[in-house]
Amino acid sequence: MAPGEYLSLRHIPELVKLASLQPANQADCIPTTLSGPLPAVSQRLRGRLDLRIWDWEIQHALKCHGLEHLLRSDLPRPDKTHAKFALWRHWSITVRRWMNRQLSRKMKAKLGASRCAKKYADDAYNVIRDLGSHYNHAICKATWFKLIKMRRSHYTTVAQYISSFQRAYIDAKELGCGISPYCGLLEILRELESDLSYWVATVLIFLPEDAVTD
Repeated sequence: MAPGEYLSLRHIPELVKLASLQPANQADCIPTTLSGPLPAVSQRLRGRLDLRIWDWEIQHALKCHGLEHLLRSDLPRPDKTHAKFALWRHWSITVRRWMNRQLSRKMKAKLGASRCAKKYADDAYNVIRDLGSHYNHAICKATWFKLIKMRRSHYTTVAQYISSFQRAYIDAKELGCGISPYCGLLEILRELESDLSYWVATVLIFLPEDAVTD
């Protein structure tokens, strides 16, 4: 939720009641009104590195408004005779459009080019997740070389170097092209030897024998 936004208290009883129900289809638990607009995610989805956080924020935003069931492809869609069919259709398309606005320009283009069904929120969500999880060798290459070529001399302070190394290490790990924790530690120690020679020597002395496999 963005700063300054709030959930209207008058909608809480309805959301609590709906949350306690076990829906038979996507329309059963749809609220009639929302407490406010759906918020934008912190960062638009660009690819695999962003997918986990993006997915969590999407799910959280919809759950706060009682719309999370619209993404559940395991729940059947309502028949046209369902009392809430028109409401379901409205919110499913609204959520689909909202998710589309949470994508980078490239991801929007990929989604638009996809021939998969994506008229409603659940289909669009599955297509977006599939596109976002595709392995990108160019990104892996850039991430890998950024990690192994990172040097302390590239940064003004030790803190800046360590912070950047940690980010690059995590990115490479999430892409499946990372290095082991042991190798990461050795790389940091090597780069910090001129700044913190005593500390580096102390760490190496007390490093356990099984550190390489820990």
